[in-house]
Amino acid sequence: MQLEATPALHFFLKNDVDRHSFVSGSAALGHFAMLDDSDIYVALKYWMNSKDQVLSLLSRALVNRQLFKIEMGNEPIPAARIKEVTAQVKRHYNIEDDFDLQYFVFHETTSNSAYRLGDKNIRIRKKDGSLADVTEVSDHLHLAALADTVVKHYLCYPKTLPQP
Repeated sequence: MQLEATPALHFFLKNDVDRHSFVSGSAALGHFAMLDDSDIYVALKYWMNSKDQVLSLLSRALVNRQLFKIEMGNEPIPAARIKEVTAQVKRHYNIEDDFDLQYFVFHETTSNSAYRLGDKNIRIRKKDGSLADVTEVSDHLHLAALADTVVKHYLCYPKTLPQP
C-alpha cells in the first residue's frame, strides 16, 4: 500500500532505519533534520481517507483528538472485562478481522521504581570530601521507600466507545 507523506516522512516509511543509520552525512540524518510535527499531521490528514480501515480510524481519532481511555489498577485486568471491551470495539467499529483488534484494544503490565538502590546511586559529597549514598545522609529523603517497584495493569481502548 502506498502511503501519502511528505518527502521527509516518506523516507522513514519506506526504509528500514535504525540508530546506525544516523551517521554523519547520512541520508537518514538529513531527512530527520527536515522532519517535524507538521509532516506527521499532514500525513494523518491524508490517512484519514485511507482504504485501510485501521489506518483511517486511528488517523481520524488522532486528528480529532479522540484518544484512548486507560483503565489502570493494581490487579490484572479480568479476562471478562477484556472480552467485553473487545466485543464492543468489534461491534462499534465494525471490525471483522480479529488481527485488526490489537490496534484498538490492548492490555499490558507496567512497572516502575522511582529510585533503584545499588543501581547508579545518587551520591552526595560530604563536607569532609567523601561520597555517600543520598539515602545514608538525608533525613528528608526516604528514597528507600521509593525503591519499591510499583506494578500496574492496564487496559487501553478508544475513549469514544459507547458505555453499556
